[in-house]
Amino acid sequence: MQKSLAVAALMFAGAVHAEWIERASSDEKTLFVDYDTINIVRGNPRLWFMFEFSSTNTNGSKSQKTLYEADCIEGRLRVLSGRSYSGSKGEGKVISSLDSPSSWVYPVPGTFHELVSKDLCDFWHIDKKIENIPKPGPSTGNR
Repeated sequence: MQKSLAVAALMFAGAVHAEWIERASSDEKTLFVDYDTINIVRGNPRLWFMFEFSSTNTNGSKSQKTLYEADCIEGRLRVLSGRSYSGSKGEGKVISSLDSPSSWVYPVPGTFHELVSKDLCDFWHIDKKIENIPKPGPSTGNR
């Protein structure tokens, strides 16, 4: 229990000093991403996203920070951790939180979840290509 609380605290500490970049928007919300938080754990990419709602959500939140994980082989996505806030840009009172992984879902085409999955898996594909670049070995040339 203590270990999971420490891990959650570290994950949120990383998202506090974020550089949020607008990724997409609709009439209801804007999606931001912090590309500095991308990492791969057990083969799956993870990345922090933030939703900014145009009006207060039904649960009383104005924004939400969420750590997503993608399984790019299976084409699925889940939330690892998240917080909803009463204020804009992840500020104000914490309205609700999720501290354990959600179930895997398959993103519906044309949704924000599809964009989240695309961002994560684009990075994963680039990382896989980098892994396959031959590493320089010991020199075998004659002198």
